[in-house]
Amino acid sequence: MKPRETTMHVAIIGGGLAGPCLAHGLRRAGFQVTLYERDSAPTRGQGYRIHIAPEGNRALHDCLPEHLHRLVLATTGVSGSAWSSPTPATT
Repeated sequence: MKPRETTMHVAIIGGGLAGPCLAHGLRRAGFQVTLYERDSAPTRGQGYRIHIAPEGNRALHDCLPEHLHRLVLATTGVSGSAWSSPTPATT
């Protein structure tokens, strides 16, 4: 995805799982991005034990800076332990 001659500014509403990933991907593609989240708490005490399919992990790999994707992989649980870890990305 290549931005036009004039850089477009994109507003993303919602800082759940997809919002920050989308923001990183758009910034990497050269867009200006502002991410809005109405909840001011850094953690919301909700949501846990998500499963990221191989396609989702590839999207994370493609959108996140390398150091953040390594952090995702380093902080996931072990598959089958009631916490699913993403399948390593293939490049």
